[in-house]
Parts: sequence; structure tokens; C-alpha cells
Amino acid sequence: KVQFVPLAKKHHCRACGQGFCCDCSSKSKPVPWRGWGDDPVRVCDRCFISTDKQLEEDYCTEDLTPWKVTECLKTAASVVKTIAVDVPAGIVTDSVRPDYWVPDVDIVECYQCKSAIADYKHHCRSCGQGFCDACTQDRKCVPERGWDYAVRVCDTCSLMLQ
Repeated sequence: KVQFVPLAKKHHCRACGQGFCCDCSSKSKPVPWRGWGDDPVRVCDRCFISTDKQLEEDYCTEDLTPWKVTECLKTAASVVKTIAVDVPAGIVTDSVRPDYWVPDVDIVECYQCKSAIADYKHHCRSCGQGFCDACTQDRKCVPERGWDYAVRVCDTCSLMLQ
């Protein structure tokens, strides 16, 4: 177990949800009970050798984390998107986001640098405003919002969280 350096590339195991380096998460296996379908997805070495029954039991007894809640809501939203054609996708996506985040439809420019944002809008996990990728490069823990591990934050919040 090695601590990640800032901005190091991490991969999330689709079975346990923990972050791993590439070498420790290079295996694949289906994880349908987590909502990933029947196709093999990236898993860590520990989950690769564990049985599905062990993984399901671990998942059901884990503490509730923002990541776990978000994952469940995104999975539910993707199911709703496929069956509820009359509901705009943006409404479904915004409904599973934390309530302090500015809705995607209201973000047309980066809150910090004011550049136009067309596709990839990023939310600061601390203040909830919308930013371009360049203005949200830092990762910090935001425990007051329930993020007890390093998550995307804007430059301003990054300075305040030091």
C-alpha cells in the first residue's frame, strides 16, 4: 500500500470502489450486482480473487460513503434514462448530484476564469460551483461535505482547505 502523490493516475475497482495504481488494478471480471452489467470491468487484485458472494457481502456491510451513494444513484439514473424516454437526461443526472452543486444547465462558463464550457463541466466538491478542467486540477479531502478522501476542488477552495 503506497500513498498516491498529488495528481497521480488512479483507477477505481468496480467491485470495492477503492482507488489503486494501474499495476494493482489490471484485472477484469463481471460485477453485475454493483450495476456494471455482465461485461468484465476493472477490479483490483484482491477483488479479482474473491468470490462474488464475498464481494456482495462486503458491499452490503460497508459504511455508507458519498462515493457509494453517488454510484448507486448514477446506476439508478442510467436505468431510468433507458426506460423513461420522456424525461430529459439532464434532469435525471442533476437529480442524483449533491444538492449544493449548481445544476449543469445553469453552468455556461467557468466560475473562475469565465471561459465557455460546452461539454465537460466539473463541480468543485467543496463549493459546488461549475468549472473548466484547468481550474479544478487540485484534489483535497472535504470532510465537511462528506468527502474523507481527496476529491476535485477548485483553485480557490484548494487554498482555503490547506
